[in-house]
Amino acid sequence: MVRVRRPPVIDLVLGGLALCVSAMEATFILEYGPYWAYLANLAIHLVLSVALLLRRTKPRTAFIVTFAAMAALALVVFTSPVNLGVTPLLFCAPISLWTVTRWVPNPWWGLAGLLLTLVGSFGSPVVQMWTRASLLLHVLLCVITYLWAATLARNDAAHRRAVARQQRQARQAAQEAAQSAAAQERIRIARELHDIVAHSLTVVQVQATSGLAIGTPEAVRSALENTRDASRDALAEVRSLVGVLRAQDQTPVGDVTTIPYLVHQARANGVAITTELPDPDTLRAWQSSWPTPARLAMVRAVQEALTNVVKHGGPNPQAHLRVSQEGQDVLMHLSNPIPASDGSQVAPSERGAGHDLLGLRERANLVGGRFSAERVEDEFVVRFSAPLSSATTTGLQTS
Repeated sequence: MVRVRRPPVIDLVLGGLALCVSAMEATFILEYGPYWAYLANLAIHLVLSVALLLRRTKPRTAFIVTFAAMAALALVVFTSPVNLGVTPLLFCAPISLWTVTRWVPNPWWGLAGLLLTLVGSFGSPVVQMWTRASLLLHVLLCVITYLWAATLARNDAAHRRAVARQQRQARQAAQEAAQSAAAQERIRIARELHDIVAHSLTVVQVQATSGLAIGTPEAVRSALENTRDASRDALAEVRSLVGVLRAQDQTPVGDVTTIPYLVHQARANGVAITTELPDPDTLRAWQSSWPTPARLAMVRAVQEALTNVVKHGGPNPQAHLRVSQEGQDVLMHLSNPIPASDGSQVAPSERGAGHDLLGLRERANLVGGRFSAERVEDEFVVRFSAPLSSATTTGLQTS
């Protein structure tokens, strides 16, 4: 039931009309004096007027008051020695029946109203003063009123149930979406953490191995300096990732201007690498114009591809890296000769690669790009592409 705090306009109109009828009944008192039947008739009319005003704000109370007043009116009409006539307020009965059937949730109130109205039909002043055929019309009016109001009430209840069901389904869908988003976020964070730690630990391992193998103070110092730089960078990125976990409105942003630094780290780890990279101005333009997913994917692609070379490139690793933009796609191509002593460096699908290149495949899928890692003759080739929302000017410089 929809709660109504103030009488609606229709009730104000009905109440006003009922007061007008009450004023007309008061003329009997003014004309013939304060006879008890006239006084009782006027009081009943005023009570029915108030019940009409309370019809929607207090439907149950108005229903009880209305039918009690109607019973009292029938008693006054039948016992009065003077003719009081037929009042239009007899329509308060079907109006009250409509109200409790239509607006009170408990259907027993409507059934009780129908029963009382049908019983009251036999004692209605209209039936007694007019013909018996009016009884049938009165009963028919009450039944039609009840059926109409009950149909509307059932339709409203069905609509509310449908809305409630849709709301439950929407909440369930939102909860499932939130759980799925949380799972995807955990996977993304795990991927980011792996990329950071795996790359940095690879650098540390290579530098420590080189320093121990060469054994000269200069080699040890260089290895320690590179280890220090790699660990510092890893700590900075881990702090950034922790910041993301603590502040939901932050997102790790890939910085494509750091790609030359990644190349420098690879060279410091002993990789003889040649590159075809954009000039610094182009990298800065990419950083400001590329969407965040594409930037982050490209930086991680370069980082993982170079880490793969450091791990599996043999004692004298070599590689060629090319990063470019072609139309609406950004491309990375890295190739390195497979050492003669290590024929195991083949495509991940052939040797069941770990998280390194598998993570690149997942990144490509997330951004709608493409990824491949395969052996082409005597080289191991990694290709990665990511789509862009807008094209930028590409400038390449060879080193």
